[in-house]
Amino acid sequence: MNALDVFISTQLYAFLIVFARIGCAFMIMPGLSDSTVSMDIRLYVALTFSFILTPVLMTFLPALPTEPIAFGLLVIKEMLIGVFVGLMTQVMMNAMSMVGVIVAHATSLSSAFTFNPQYSNQSPIIMGLLSLVVITLFFVTDMHHILLQGFVGSYQSFPVTADLMPGDMTDSYAQALSESFRLGLMLSAPFMVVAFGVFISMGLVARLVPQIQVFILSVPLQIITGMIVLMTSISAVMLYFMDEYEAFWRSFSGL
Repeated sequence: MNALDVFISTQLYAFLIVFARIGCAFMIMPGLSDSTVSMDIRLYVALTFSFILTPVLMTFLPALPTEPIAFGLLVIKEMLIGVFVGLMTQVMMNAMSMVGVIVAHATSLSSAFTFNPQYSNQSPIIMGLLSLVVITLFFVTDMHHILLQGFVGSYQSFPVTADLMPGDMTDSYAQALSESFRLGLMLSAPFMVVAFGVFISMGLVARLVPQIQVFILSVPLQIITGMIVLMTSISAVMLYFMDEYEAFWRSFSGL
């Protein structure tokens, strides 16, 4: 076997297998998956990290399959695992999206839409604000380093030589969605309590003084109280969310 054959069967093969998983995970991870990040940048970042991690992960890889079909199935399996790992990095972000929607309704700003680069669509302005703050904190606090460690740790949780378990993946994703919903309700609880208090107060005013136009009066009151609660609690909400996200990811990736 000449040097070229050795290079193809070891180095190039290992790089392609690593890139199949790491590249798909990078395409979906928070921050890089935003519509404002071009596909070229995502590709260059995925290629760079795959190149760096290949020597580290070569010990987890099997030998080059002799059959082309077996090699193709291996690449497809690694891509599916990469997509699953990338989705798990995004699932907890739904909690903050849920908080944004509830805050928008609590402050009567649910009809104020703006472009949200994280989801590439129009969303309430409060939801867009919280999404941008979370992504900023995500990189400022070096949370993406923990994600990279989790990508490497996925080779122990999901070995290349093991069979793909769709049932386990769907169960893990369903549990993550449940945890995300629970976290979203917890973080939005202050806003729901304040909104409920405003509605009760306006209802009492409407019963005691029918001459007052409650619908006109309630909207500014909702906006003012909602903004006050948001300004006083946003730091605590973000810190608690980042702690919960880190704990979830460490638990999932086995860090």
